[in-house]
Amino acid sequence: MNPEDDGKTEEATAKRITEARNKGDVSRSPDLTSAATLLLAAALMPFFQERTLSLLSNNMTSAFLLISEWENIPTNIAPMMLQLFQDVLWIMLPLIGILGLLSMIQQSGQVGWLWAGESITFNLSTLFNLNNLKRMVNVEAWFEMFKSMLKMILVGLIGWHVVSRHWGEYFDSMHWSPGAIYNLVYRVTIEILWKCGLLLLIIGVWDYWFKRKRWKKKLMMTKQEVKDEMKQQDGDPRLKGKIKNLRREMHGRMMMSQIPTATVVITNPTFIAIALRYEPGTDTAPVVLAKGKRLIAEKIRDQAKAHGIPIVEDKPLARGLFDVVYPGEPIPSEFFAAVAEILAYVLGLKEKDPASIS
Repeated sequence: MNPEDDGKTEEATAKRITEARNKGDVSRSPDLTSAATLLLAAALMPFFQERTLSLLSNNMTSAFLLISEWENIPTNIAPMMLQLFQDVLWIMLPLIGILGLLSMIQQSGQVGWLWAGESITFNLSTLFNLNNLKRMVNVEAWFEMFKSMLKMILVGLIGWHVVSRHWGEYFDSMHWSPGAIYNLVYRVTIEILWKCGLLLLIIGVWDYWFKRKRWKKKLMMTKQEVKDEMKQQDGDPRLKGKIKNLRREMHGRMMMSQIPTATVVITNPTFIAIALRYEPGTDTAPVVLAKGKRLIAEKIRDQAKAHGIPIVEDKPLARGLFDVVYPGEPIPSEFFAAVAEILAYVLGLKEKDPASIS
């Protein structure tokens, strides 16, 4: 079904993708992993060729010597088999370890480093889920089965083609030395690994592209789902509005609590009010304690009158300060001269007649 048919027109969000990854729902191609393993094995085998030939020659020599000593076969067969097993492990374990590590790196290149804990939790209900039967009969399952059969046929044809090209050498090998026979087997094996690896690489690249495209399409979202997710992340707008109002009220109360310590209030005269504090020897510059417009400005003026703080009208200065300063900040240097005149006037009034300040 086309995602547009059910309204899924939006790309999956980061949250949706993360949730899918945590459940183990990722786009990957096992064919790429198989191709990498075969190609790496073909590339690494030359480094183990001489060691393998040496160990095999030693074991074959031991086996022929054992045959020549017929009476000692029952006693020596077990140690010889144990030695053979150890030699094979000595050859294979480094190769398997390197292939396993490089395979993990290749796998992480497809999906990143992922630990999908949710995908390995045991749930008994999934064993008896009708959806499992649906998966067995859907088109995707049949497509995967057909693809697997096709791969098996192609790999088998490649193997047969490579092996059949050396029929003459197989018949002649009965006259060869063990080393020559080993080299023949080695060359045939390497050729099969390279050709099968390249085949699976081509299939894997196409398979990964196809699955990635399908995976993205499956995770697509409707416009409403995107909106709902944004609401969950950002919070309920009504709750955010309430929080904003509470913060504004708390900020207003804090400003009002600072006004009794103000030195002067500068007004516009009714639209803007700014409370300043300047204490010589303590403040390096006048500090804005509170500012506001309309109702807040009226409350600032009322507080100033209630505490006997001078109120001075200066429209240009009030507008200029309101636009550039915030409560708790000192005034900018460009306002020093204008504010200094007002402070000198206010402080002079206090010295002459404190009761004259209103």
